[in-house]
Amino acid sequence: MHTTDRFEAMVCNEPMPAREVLQKASQIIQARYARLSEPFTSL
Repeated sequence: MHTTDRFEAMVCNEPMPAREVLQKASQIIQARYARLSEPFTSL
């Protein structure tokens, strides 16, 4: 997965506090994990 490269580029382009970066990262991860786990939970 190349998500880390894309995230690092996004962080470098947008200077913001580390707390906001972590919150945004956790939101992205949670959203992707929820979307990935949907098919498995429906089985």
